[in-house]
Amino acid sequence: MDYELLNETFPQLTDYRTDTKNKFIFQSEHGLLEVPKSQLTVHEYKVLSIFLKPLPEHFEHQHLWAHFFTDESIQPPEDIHLFQLLKIVFYEPFNKLNDLQLVLESIAGCRCHLLPVDECTFFILLVNVEQFTNFTPFIALIEDDFKTSFTIMTTPLEQKEKLRECYRLLQSIPKEICYFERKIVFELDEMILTKMLTSVLKYESEQFVSVVLKGSAYETLLLETVECYIQHTGNFSQTAKALYIHRNTLQKRLERFEELSGRNLKDSDDLLKISIALKLYKMHTYPNERVEEIPLGT
Repeated sequence: MDYELLNETFPQLTDYRTDTKNKFIFQSEHGLLEVPKSQLTVHEYKVLSIFLKPLPEHFEHQHLWAHFFTDESIQPPEDIHLFQLLKIVFYEPFNKLNDLQLVLESIAGCRCHLLPVDECTFFILLVNVEQFTNFTPFIALIEDDFKTSFTIMTTPLEQKEKLRECYRLLQSIPKEICYFERKIVFELDEMILTKMLTSVLKYESEQFVSVVLKGSAYETLLLETVECYIQHTGNFSQTAKALYIHRNTLQKRLERFEELSGRNLKDSDDLLKISIALKLYKMHTYPNERVEEIPLGT
């Protein structure tokens, strides 16, 4: 395709500028092009459609991004350098997308695109971010403001060449991982680990849990205590504070767990096995409900 000749014939054809309103959008080998609808006759549109791929007229900018992720032949609809891609899962239908977009853009300090998957699941693309945005400190405020609950899965800061790779990864992560962890924000390593564990057959999971946890598998309070202890990297004071119990109570629970399981919480190999067993245990214990962020303990 001789684009110089095409531009001579259609001088109103220019590079796409992130706004689809009252425009025809065409896909070329070098990226997206736009033409104001008022500057193109029906005949000219048909001629251009022979040489360029027209995109549906109802497409908005976020639709162009969705189109890019699902069609390998499409170029990114805007020039980007660094990006952060997120997948957000609400626990009930959510429709305040414009308000959420404004909030996320304010937090991240960059342009944000929301790509709906269904009424509860959305991809969020942060474009040309200057640094990784940690949403954890803002979750409680957002949930309170919108009167809803959700989980965020996020990729690290990446170059534009990894856009589709990150999208495919997030797309492959089942939203059920939200039920298996006492977390609201999942980063890449956590998502991959949990995805790996979800691929383990149920009877294999049950067997592993039984071998590792033994009698302690029937003591929910002990398991919650051990999980909290691991989350706080063995810090007694922080664990006791999180569980609202005395340090002596914590000590007794941990000793009881070691007695029932035959495991040593100070042994790195045992600690790894216990951590994996706890994750597998929750996958089958809480298959359809969100686990509270802080375990209850008295």
